[in-house]
Amino acid sequence: MITEVLAQIRAPNFTAGIVLFDDVVVETAPRVRYMRRWSRDRVRTECKQRGWTVTVIWQMDREDITA
Repeated sequence: MITEVLAQIRAPNFTAGIVLFDDVVVETAPRVRYMRRWSRDRVRTECKQRGWTVTVIWQMDREDITA
């Protein structure tokens, strides 16, 4: 199974979304494009250091069709 997550990053001056597959960022809003290919833990750490909040908006387990 692969876990797909849509998360929202909220900062004082913007709100952005990211998509993770198996805890790796695969899609981002332009504002946080530098986070592409980051792990979920690295995103959490970065956001905490900057005083931003990260919220999971949606999560789904999908069948792994690559195996």
